[in-house]
Amino acid sequence: MRHFEGLDSKAGVLLGFSGVLVALTTRTPTPVGALAAFAALLAIVFALSAYMPRRVPTLDVLPLRDRYLTAHERFSRLHLLDTKIEMIRELAGIVREKALRLRIGLVLLAISGLLLIADQVATISVEARP
Repeated sequence: MRHFEGLDSKAGVLLGFSGVLVALTTRTPTPVGALAAFAALLAIVFALSAYMPRRVPTLDVLPLRDRYLTAHERFSRLHLLDTKIEMIRELAGIVREKALRLRIGLVLLAISGLLLIADQVATISVEARP
């Protein structure tokens, strides 16, 4: 769960930086600037998709209590452990998907930043010509 929440925090940071790059790219309406803005907007989409709330597996203890209160202790412990293992497997899939979306968003953010730098260098070199 800590990793899951950590990914949410990273998605928020990615969202913030992508928003800043969108704001920076809109002041120079060049083709490269437009590509940088588009890449930053895609990064925002991936950050939001990673940040979206999802159902995570939880342990509902009331049915366990009702079913296994009178059962043998070993059987109850084994069933509880199997339930926890299944929950971890399910959560691992959700975390992998979330992490993949964040990786894609980070790559898009990096591409946007590089395009923005290239656009600024090209603009400065054109303005510097006599």
